[in-house]
Amino acid sequence: MVKMGKSEVVDSIAKHCIVDDGLPTLIAKPEQANVRTYQNLVGKAAGRRFNDPNIPFDEEAYDRAEPLIGDKALLIDVYQFMTWDTLKDDIRYAVVGEGVKDVIIDPITCFTNTMKVADANEFLTCMSAELSAMALQLGFIPYCFCHLKAPQGNNAVPHERGGKVLSTQFAGSRAMMRKTCACKTH
Repeated sequence: MVKMGKSEVVDSIAKHCIVDDGLPTLIAKPEQANVRTYQNLVGKAAGRRFNDPNIPFDEEAYDRAEPLIGDKALLIDVYQFMTWDTLKDDIRYAVVGEGVKDVIIDPITCFTNTMKVADANEFLTCMSAELSAMALQLGFIPYCFCHLKAPQGNNAVPHERGGKVLSTQFAGSRAMMRKTCACKTH
């Protein structure tokens, strides 16, 4: 979906893990600068927006909510560049060394941007299997997000206008749906 709230969902899940569950959470969002991600998380904790230029910045609300996020948001500094091999090492370190139980990757399609479709499908299938195995072995929950392909057909309703989202529309592959659904361990 184009600008229809995927980041809102991602940030809400991250805020829930950090604030409501009280757990450190690893967040990899290569399409967004960390400062923006952090402001969004503090905004979720405060019930406000801190990065909208049309809304005056409320320093008091920010200062009250910021400690709720604090150092529990482990943000990977990979703006516009992330490899699966590097992220695997970051996940292992965060889970074993920092007590992370939740790992958020948004979007997984950042790994396949320059790949041919067949290569992307194969990569995502292998990556999904590795992530699932890591999650079971190390005891964390992965949250993976991807972009959607546009609905096909003459009568297809665009997602932006309420069109149904199908797993076949996951960008790159349905591998994430097949492999990581078995990872929920806590």
